[in-house]
Amino acid sequence: MPTGYTAKIYEGKEKVSLSDFVLICSRAFGFLVNMREESLDAKIPLKIEPSLYYQQKLDHAKKEFIDIEGMTLEEVEKIAEQEFQKEKKRIEESRKRNKELELRYSSMLSKVKLWIPVSKKMIPIKNFMIQQLKESIKNDTGYFPTMPEQQSGEEYKKSKITKVKQDIKYYEKNWQEELERTAVRNEYLTAMWDEIKRTA
Repeated sequence: MPTGYTAKIYEGKEKVSLSDFVLICSRAFGFLVNMREESLDAKIPLKIEPSLYYQQKLDHAKKEFIDIEGMTLEEVEKIAEQEFQKEKKRIEESRKRNKELELRYSSMLSKVKLWIPVSKKMIPIKNFMIQQLKESIKNDTGYFPTMPEQQSGEEYKKSKITKVKQDIKYYEKNWQEELERTAVRNEYLTAMWDEIKRTA
């Protein structure tokens, strides 16, 4: 039975050269990790560009830092109040969902406990159902988030600035690592294309 990589050789419908096979099998290696899900017929690039995810996040965090630094105390207090109300509402809704879920689980648990199977062969299923419901009650409804404390505008601004500085540091580090990974991947890609030219 062929693997996905040897399927063309197995089928024999078209001639597979050494270069073709190198290109097909190269997708299994880290330097072409972004192509693992693509068709084996998809073209392999001559050069890989870095993902811009961390660069975009870094740019956004730097802009956010500038925006926060430039806010007046009144602006910050207004945002702090809006965020507090938004978080408070989210927690209240989460608690309500947890209570409703716990009620549904408990209701089903009561029904299962009252159920008397006709056949003894059903007792292990009943026990398993009870166990599943008890675990679900414990895991899905045991956490009730605590209400946030309302911050003053000054406290909010200070915590936001601290958070954004951490974000900037994190995204700078990850952007640099992405550039380094891309450089290494391109070294392998260049070596592969050089081999392809040599074996063609």
